[in-house]
Amino acid sequence: MLRVRFQVESPFYGVAVGTVEVQTSANSGSGCGYAFEVNHRYLVYAGRDGATFLSTSICSRTRRVENAAEDLAFLR
Repeated sequence: MLRVRFQVESPFYGVAVGTVEVQTSANSGSGCGYAFEVNHRYLVYAGRDGATFLSTSICSRTRRVENAAEDLAFLR
């Protein structure tokens, strides 16, 4: 598993402004891991992995902010 650290700009459900860590599978090629890139903004759909970690995958609606206008309009 990989842990990716994000600075939350606009929290929606279950998180606050600040820093959060999100887990994803280390295998983004043939697995379900999301291939996050450094210095990009994301709308992250994450669930709790047990009681401790947030997690996401390519099966969620997680995407770069520039590709998430419809989702952001709905959430706001």
